[in-house]
Amino acid sequence: MGKSDRLNILRHKKFLLQIGGSFAAVLAVTSAIFTIAGWHLEIAFVIPFALAALLLSVFLTKRAIRAQFLPVEDLPDFNADTKGSATLICPCGSKLRSQAKQLAAESFARDFVIDPNIYEQLWLKNNYILTCLCDQNEIVHGYFDVIPVRSSFAIPLLKGRIHETQMTHDDVLSPHEMEKCEYLYIAGIAVRNPEAYLGRQDANILVWGLFEYLKKFYGFGAPLLIAIASTEPGKGLLKRFKMQWENGPRDRVDGGDLYVLKLTKQELDDRQARLPDWSNLCVRVWDGKSNVVRLKDVRRPRRPAAPKEKQIDISDTGSASSAR
Repeated sequence: MGKSDRLNILRHKKFLLQIGGSFAAVLAVTSAIFTIAGWHLEIAFVIPFALAALLLSVFLTKRAIRAQFLPVEDLPDFNADTKGSATLICPCGSKLRSQAKQLAAESFARDFVIDPNIYEQLWLKNNYILTCLCDQNEIVHGYFDVIPVRSSFAIPLLKGRIHETQMTHDDVLSPHEMEKCEYLYIAGIAVRNPEAYLGRQDANILVWGLFEYLKKFYGFGAPLLIAIASTEPGKGLLKRFKMQWENGPRDRVDGGDLYVLKLTKQELDDRQARLPDWSNLCVRVWDGKSNVVRLKDVRRPRRPAAPKEKQIDISDTGSASSAR
């Protein structure tokens, strides 16, 4: 009963605050109209006018609160076509890469986006650096790029002396060198429409997919995972996954916050255990057999599995799901 009483008090407090806001808005609008029209309210009509404004505020507030009985925007659209289930693809064909580059340009500041022509050279050196989350129509909903880099690039980056945009194909390890990787750079992670329900779901799938990717391609070693956050959502995401802050804007030419994590098997397993298993809703296609995947040939099971430990929910990190 005590908890119920507190909830009622909170609801009443919210209701009163909303009435106060509506009342102030009504008075402001009507006062502006009177001023523009050159009208003056007689003293005898001030109290009746105030009461009428208050009643109107109560009416509007009750209508607004009554409509919020369920967070409809967070519910799935059951009329939507379920054939467009999620697919994580690596390597990616040119169509997917083009969409990922456009999403990066829309999501991040220009100073933190590698030139598209340079990025294409990086991808040609190692076409496993980019993974895209897309639907049945090959529309990219999100992506992450993870780049294995040489120590000659990683060490100056760690010390803040260079910018990620200075990376060239000579700094990137080729596929046959990945098993000896010592430094792994997360260049970016982003989804479309992160404020919407489907965008938030895509963000959770993408983070789960990132750890699936790391386990598959780098789970045999213990590289140092490096990420630079240039946005508050990106910083929140890196903190949530317990990456260690190394240095910040005062020490870096790029003005970002750099985080690191020694990617041991234990660290990887610990984080995966706290994530829901999306394998029943998301197919992973990264066997490296082809750069172009026929999505219509991929079977898609249903029902996500619960996490093994307390779940990590990345929805609270901000409106934009990104690692920058």
